[in-house]
Amino acid sequence: MAVTELIQGGNFFSQRGEPEGIGASQGYLSYMGKGMLLDAGVGFKKIKGHPIQHVYVPAEIGEHRVDVIICSHQHLDHAGYLPRTAALYPKATIITPSECFKTLKIMLPDALKISLEETDKALILGYKPPVVPFIEEELDAFFDLEGTPRLILIDAPCKLTDLPNLEGWKFEFHSSGHTVGAVSTRITAPDGWVTYWTADVTSHNQEICSGVLIPIGWENPDLMITEATYGGTPMKEPRSETWKRFRAVVNQTHRRGGQVLCPAFAGNRLSNVVSESTRLGSEFGFVTVADGMAVKGEVGERIIDIELGVEKVTRLVEQGHLVLIDQIDKPHGMTQREAVLNGDYGPVVIVSSSATMENGWSLFWAKHLLPGRKNSVILTGYVFPNSVAEQVLKKGGNIVTEYFSKKWEKIIKQAVNCACDVYSFSLSAHDYQQGLVQRVVIARPKVLVVHHTNDESFRAYVEALEIEFNRLGLELPRIVRGSYEVVIEL
Repeated sequence: MAVTELIQGGNFFSQRGEPEGIGASQGYLSYMGKGMLLDAGVGFKKIKGHPIQHVYVPAEIGEHRVDVIICSHQHLDHAGYLPRTAALYPKATIITPSECFKTLKIMLPDALKISLEETDKALILGYKPPVVPFIEEELDAFFDLEGTPRLILIDAPCKLTDLPNLEGWKFEFHSSGHTVGAVSTRITAPDGWVTYWTADVTSHNQEICSGVLIPIGWENPDLMITEATYGGTPMKEPRSETWKRFRAVVNQTHRRGGQVLCPAFAGNRLSNVVSESTRLGSEFGFVTVADGMAVKGEVGERIIDIELGVEKVTRLVEQGHLVLIDQIDKPHGMTQREAVLNGDYGPVVIVSSSATMENGWSLFWAKHLLPGRKNSVILTGYVFPNSVAEQVLKKGGNIVTEYFSKKWEKIIKQAVNCACDVYSFSLSAHDYQQGLVQRVVIARPKVLVVHHTNDESFRAYVEALEIEFNRLGLELPRIVRGSYEVVIEL
């Protein structure tokens, strides 16, 4: 049943995004006549043989009211639709972590730039333009909300009560462990009904933030909404063991005279890798080079500064353990890159976005380093289907990179020989199956909605929950898949 078919004021939850299981996250919670949007993301998909990046956004909710918009963290699959969502519901209060808002000041303008470039490319090549998640006026209007009562920037743990149009409601926020600033939310209605929304969540510690299983006092909710990205994937080894393997690859590569490339997501992953790589570099005598969007901007405003802290970044640079490629003075940045390739910095680990090697500076580094047999590439997270990263990991040999030339108004394809060693290490900021199961065991919700996952992972997660609850002699909650546009009545 579509959400617009429900009676206004009904009690229900509906996942408006994630048409393919993951991406464009946005939940709509309606209870006691109030409406709440949980996240506002966009999704991206590379279609094989199609030069235009496919973009999808959450489904509309029709005339249903929206009293509050809560954005859990800054990753675009959860926040990339926020400017448009803020414009669509001008009376809604917006709540988001302060670190999220700071990071979005970098990520959203960059996302808009890429969106407009993809539109131009589509028109020139004769393809249907992709969806534009928001326009410049909406972006400016969203950022202009800073300092106004409509936008509440939080620092968890904290709680808010008696928001506009939400008298008697209580909103509690706690770190979700997913990335710096990311929050889980506990919502208590005036009648005592409790919703626990994990958002993206992690129980294992990362280099830039501590893991969280469940905040104290958040047990026994009526409704629990959990992500299950890795619901079918158990953690195979402690993170410390993964870093030991990372160290072994780096040392082996440097001993034979090669360099290491780590393509990484600009948010979270790059800072995690930089944090550990610089620690290892200080011990084993190599330099870490950071490039791409995470080091873009003025000191104190860069993503790497927000996630690692300005003092730590400054200290690492001054000690010679970290080189930040200049993103403002572009000629200087290219001089730095040439110096890295010429060996002027000695043995290095290069950490650069994008993780897919589809665009960004990691594509530049890939073209130079993949052909060298002495070099190594370490993929640091999820490998997207049909991406250059997938080609590198699965095929080896000649891979094909593509870029659009405005000058020639066509796609330029370039074959690159992948002769180097390639590794894929799981450094996920999402919980694995064990953590996802134990969180539910402790929480003991009446109803469990599972989203942000695919069919296979959902089935494996439910089976793992059934086994553990049965082993402990506990009653299993009602488990429902929070699929795209499906309405779950409460």
